[in-house]
Amino acid sequence: MKKSEMQEKFRLLLEDRKERIKKAADKGNQPTALMFYGEVCGIAASMRTIGLIDWDQKDYIEREAWAIYKREEPEYEAC
Repeated sequence: MKKSEMQEKFRLLLEDRKERIKKAADKGNQPTALMFYGEVCGIAASMRTIGLIDWDQKDYIEREAWAIYKREEPEYEAC
């Protein structure tokens, strides 16, 4: 599998889990939202382990997912 194909598959997984965090948090279902947050962290760690992203990107993904859980605006880094 090409690197770009793997990146796309992981991106889709992350988008899905982040949406599930949002839905669960909006419904007040904190345990489920935290479970999906844990999945996002695991996906990000996997991506970092196989070299698709670096540590900073992994941390950013995790912070963004936590902000979604807390129903806050995610921090976007300046370009």
